[in-house]
Amino acid sequence: MTPIHVEVQGRVDQDFDQRMFVYNYRIFDRYKVEVLSLAVITGGSDAKIGEYRRERAGCRLLFQFPSCSLQDWVGRWSELEASDNLFAVVVMAHIKANESRDGDHRLYWKMQLIRMLYQRQYSRADILELFRVIDWVLTLPVSAQERFIAELKAFEEEMKMPYVTSVERYGREQGVKEGEKQGEVKVLLRQLELKYGPRAAADWRKRVEEADSQSLHTWSEKILTANTIDEVFH
Repeated sequence: MTPIHVEVQGRVDQDFDQRMFVYNYRIFDRYKVEVLSLAVITGGSDAKIGEYRRERAGCRLLFQFPSCSLQDWVGRWSELEASDNLFAVVVMAHIKANESRDGDHRLYWKMQLIRMLYQRQYSRADILELFRVIDWVLTLPVSAQERFIAELKAFEEEMKMPYVTSVERYGREQGVKEGEKQGEVKVLLRQLELKYGPRAAADWRKRVEEADSQSLHTWSEKILTANTIDEVFH
């Protein structure tokens, strides 16, 4: 059996091609088998053949790997809906997450995809795993989170299949995550205030408070080297 190495990449990373080579080689070195590497691009980049190369004093290394972009499926929604491949649901979640950060938009599609899991009669284990992916990809602002929990609870009662049990436990787990996120928000706003002044922090407060954890993490890193506040958020 040939092992398949898959890397999911959401944002531009200067070292991504090198990382693909390193992971491919480490798997080969560990198991002494040929490895197929594939990059899955979840952002707006086009699919292409990735390439890592280096050359010195007559020694040459060239590593190429294919990539696929989820954006290629934006205009093929009906195919995804008709597919019985579990990964089709993951692709749909990413497409809807990239469409908008609006809470109502994300809440609607989050519930639509969760309903789809039951309608397709997936196993309980598959539903739980796909639910976790959907929940991670289609993050919601605080204003929409309580509505989501209420809709999820009502839907499970309607279906009489409480696979994503329990909503109460889920709510507690989300509460912990929300507490962690609020801590990240507080730290980033303080960083903005110290570096760019109280007015800058106030101007960007709404966007920071409505952002997901991944964005907060990215901005907290960029603020360390950014010269202007626009460089942080763009």
